[in-house]
Amino acid sequence: DRPVADTTNDDVLALVAQPVDANTAVRIALLNNRELRAQLRELGIARARLLGANMLPNPTFEAELQPERQTSVELRVEWNVAGLLLAPLRSEAASADLDRARLEVAGEVIELGYRVRVAFYELQAAEEILRISEHALEALGAAQTAQQDFHFTIEDNRNKQDTDYAKVLRENSSARAWADQPIDIS
Repeated sequence: DRPVADTTNDDVLALVAQPVDANTAVRIALLNNRELRAQLRELGIARARLLGANMLPNPTFEAELQPERQTSVELRVEWNVAGLLLAPLRSEAASADLDRARLEVAGEVIELGYRVRVAFYELQAAEEILRISEHALEALGAAQTAQQDFHFTIEDNRNKQDTDYAKVLRENSSARAWADQPIDIS
């Protein structure tokens, strides 16, 4: 419960030093929000106005020396009767003003907290989408590499089969040529 002016960057740095969750993000935003701090100061002003409205007006004292009346000193006290009568109305108006200021500050705190939480969760979602996209990209790269390796293996096998087939054809034609030669049995 420190005064508003006592919030420092050290408070924010201490919060940022630990893992930041949604609540910590809201606290950091509340500490860094100048408009909110200004509204909190205005709330203090409204409290001061309420205290001032509850106070009765001071009486006015006068002292006068009047030698012609054969008195040495004449004293008078004046009190603002209208101020006395209107004090409860001033107090009500100041109380309503304080309530209005409290509601404005509470509304700003709730709205800021909501916006920060939405932004925090949107950031988390974007980071998760990025992480999933990176994994998908890695998987696609691995699949492409595997496909290329498989394609080269098939091509190598095809080339080997073609070579083996050509060799068999050559051997077959050599054997046929040899077999087609007349046999001399003489």
